[in-house]
Amino acid sequence: MELSEDPDRAPDPAQRALDKARAWNEAQQWERAEKEAAAGLALDPESAWLEVELARSCMGREQWAEAEQSLRRALAIDAECAPALLLLCVIETELARYVEAEQHALAALRVDPEWSFAYVCYGDLMDKTGHAAKAVKLWKKGLELDPASADAHQRLALQHAVENRAGRAESHARAGLALASEDVASHASLAAARLVAGRPFAARALLRDALRVDPSNTTLEEAWIEADRFCRWIYLPMYYWGVVTRRLPGQQFFVWGCFVALMLTAQKLKWDPDWWGPVAFLYLFFCIYTWLAGWLVGLWTKLVPPRL
Repeated sequence: MELSEDPDRAPDPAQRALDKARAWNEAQQWERAEKEAAAGLALDPESAWLEVELARSCMGREQWAEAEQSLRRALAIDAECAPALLLLCVIETELARYVEAEQHALAALRVDPEWSFAYVCYGDLMDKTGHAAKAVKLWKKGLELDPASADAHQRLALQHAVENRAGRAESHARAGLALASEDVASHASLAAARLVAGRPFAARALLRDALRVDPSNTTLEEAWIEADRFCRWIYLPMYYWGVVTRRLPGQQFFVWGCFVALMLTAQKLKWDPDWWGPVAFLYLFFCIYTWLAGWLVGLWTKLVPPRL
């Protein structure tokens, strides 16, 4: 349905309701979007697009059952409505109905094989089901189709952060932030990149700003609390130790092997214990600290709770 191009003719009320519902959904004003979509459906009950916008408003409030009903009504009207197919994939992924989710993702891509966001959502499904390599390929495909996809950049930044690739994570995170500076996910992905790069205070500040924009986001809150733990003075040595050792082959085992080799060499060559003895003592002391660091920072955060 399109607006009339005749200047003497008033716009279609159902189309006007659709435009308003879409705009309110983009602004995350879910109740207003629902009101406009419902008003439009009262005028045009056979509009699959109005059903999609009604579903989006329900998804924004995590009313998954109501959203699914709207999407199935949309598909009953138009079986090849790609947005309805993809949103069903998103809902089914959220509800751990992974087989159905993949079927709907593939169906959406059959209808529109050049839709970048469909590849992003399919990648989310693969990532959630433990197929990280396939998820990365799908996100890259989405980015190839739409280089301005902030969603693809955000996902790739987070994945590179998980894989401890600080440079690539930072690059994608910055690109995502440039494309969607108001999106809290862009700030969260940049924060993840900063944490991997050894910049916990910058990460905490980014997450704090994002949480102030979206204070009801529990995932953001958990990430901010974790970043705040890393910034506590009692945990900072442990944090930086982790940043360094994650970049070594074998990580902690590599360090332990070097320590054992040093001690054996010192004894065999009869080095003066006045210099290697303190090294051994400090290393063993630090090992004990690493075992206790989690408990110590937990106690400290109870005494001094984090505050936005």
